[in-house]
Amino acid sequence: MDRTQVDSHALREAIRRLRNGAIVGIFPEGGIRSGENSLLGSAIGKPGFTTLSTLSRAPIVPCAILGSDRLYETKYWNPAHQIVTREQAPIWIAFGKPIHSPVSLSRQQTRDQIQYQVIATIRTLAASLKEQFGLQPEDFPQTAQQRRQPGPK
Repeated sequence: MDRTQVDSHALREAIRRLRNGAIVGIFPEGGIRSGENSLLGSAIGKPGFTTLSTLSRAPIVPCAILGSDRLYETKYWNPAHQIVTREQAPIWIAFGKPIHSPVSLSRQQTRDQIQYQVIATIRTLAASLKEQFGLQPEDFPQTAQQRRQPGPK
């Protein structure tokens, strides 16, 4: 599978599901990103999520997920066949209000507006999680390499 190419079958299937009222989860960054490469930094994400919303007319529900990258650390793994109790990875999730595609704008203006609204909302949600739970820099997205580096935790 080439993640740099558009998978037209997957796109058509996602649109079909959205039009039928199903939920389709999309990660606008295309994977875990950290620092300035993250939506929480200066990244703007990939255009696919706005395209799906525009073509299906389905709203986007912005979501901030912090801490899921901790699952790179083996101390949080708990295979079903093991009875060993392990520490749980702290993960924080917040959802924003649905964002609907405007109908009176051009396709490009619609994509730009949706992208701006979604990213702004995700950043606001992350800031709210940080404030509400007293999160520290290590609670924000890090690459597997950063997580594996020894140092103070």
